[in-house]
Amino acid sequence: MSLNSGKANKQVVKNLVDDIRYFADIVKEEATKMMNETLQLNGSWNDTQYRNFESFMSDLTENLVKDTAVLYDCADKIEERELKGI
Repeated sequence: MSLNSGKANKQVVKNLVDDIRYFADIVKEEATKMMNETLQLNGSWNDTQYRNFESFMSDLTENLVKDTAVLYDCADKIEERELKGI
């Protein structure tokens, strides 16, 4: 029986790190799409309610993009600890 010194299988960890980064990339892409669609609505919807909606969507998408930094940081830390041994 081969023991792995309490460390996870390197390929499994690499796949996890790749998946975390992929998810963060997709969140950023979708946030951009959501904001673009919101801005396109302005051509047919331009009143106070739209401006409130646009402000809400702007805050939401900015926070989504900003929060992906946490995911990238987690991926980096996992990679450093489990794959690079830092």
